[in-house]
Amino acid sequence: MKLRKPSKTLLVTLGLIVFCVIYVAISSARSARLRVETIPSLPTTHPSDTQTQNPVSQIDFDRVLITPDNVISVIAEMHRPEHYYYETESELFAKDASVKYFHKVWRQDAWTRIDSLTSDLSVKLHTVYGLEKAFYWEPNARTYHTSAIGDISSDESQMLMSYENILELTPDEIVSAEFTTYENQGAIHVVANPSDSNHQTEYWISTEHGLLLAGIVKNDDTVFYSIKMSALNLAEQEDVVFSLPDGNLAMNL
Repeated sequence: MKLRKPSKTLLVTLGLIVFCVIYVAISSARSARLRVETIPSLPTTHPSDTQTQNPVSQIDFDRVLITPDNVISVIAEMHRPEHYYYETESELFAKDASVKYFHKVWRQDAWTRIDSLTSDLSVKLHTVYGLEKAFYWEPNARTYHTSAIGDISSDESQMLMSYENILELTPDEIVSAEFTTYENQGAIHVVANPSDSNHQTEYWISTEHGLLLAGIVKNDDTVFYSIKMSALNLAEQEDVVFSLPDGNLAMNL
């Protein structure tokens, strides 16, 4: 049986198919590289200079006796640093298991960036919070989503307890309060029973920079949530931290 010689049309078609496959492969590789390049290389370490920040409070904590009656008014005199970078580790406990969460947080004036990490420390979500809206995108994404900031704060989005939570309590909800040390830092230790829940909350708040050093939540004396600060730097943050996937700065939009 005599084989037919392939027609020119077939050869041209096959050639075009091969060309398209090669083009798509090259384009896909280039697009993947571009997606990676659009994510800025974020600084996580700076020479820390706490002297450039205003004191967290004018209160001399060595001379003031912290009690359940005055701890709310004392903490009301505190304020956060204008800029910082920190990392947190938190854990949510169930009956027979637990889940860990990790966050990296950059703060510069009214802007906060949060990178939410998985248990293997790979980033699963980037979020930038401003005064009125938030920006969200997944790793290597070329686009982002925006939403108006509602009742959930940047702290609550990362399940972070803060001293502002204590300001929402009444003296009757404070079980105990004292000045203490936590990992060689001056801290205010507060135990509270919020009336709107069945949980007991416990805080260690730094008197040096006003940020949360550690916190736990209990239910019937059983800890079901804990959080602690694992790294901190009080240096001024760079604008690149707040870059979106398209290269624009969030504060310019």
